[in-house]
Amino acid sequence: MKNIITYILSAILLISANLYAQENNNAIILSDNSVKSIGIAIQSDNDGLKKSAMLMIGKHKLNQPCCLLIEQYGREKNMDYRYLIARVIYMVGCDLSVEKFRTVLKEEEVTELKYFCELLDKNYQFAQN
Repeated sequence: MKNIITYILSAILLISANLYAQENNNAIILSDNSVKSIGIAIQSDNDGLKKSAMLMIGKHKLNQPCCLLIEQYGREKNMDYRYLIARVIYMVGCDLSVEKFRTVLKEEEVTELKYFCELLDKNYQFAQN
């Protein structure tokens, strides 16, 4: 297990080191293996790895792993991570991901989280205009 975590951490470090070299018109394109590695990190039991992967997606505005974040949102039981996932999806600002996330939010039962996401959505819409 320790070797797997080390492998995933090193893969994320390599990905983040090569992000700037892969920029194409401000859109960063990741390889399939990189997206899979980020997906594994998002689903990890290691809190630091999970949070770092999510923050990296938001910081670098990576569109490709957003669908993995939306899937994780549905599985996630920890409210802190659900808030973080919502924030990251709106940070990335991919219209398709935001639209998919809006449909997921229709089934949200936690009032505070739903209110938080509505505020993020209003802020996102305001920034688009």
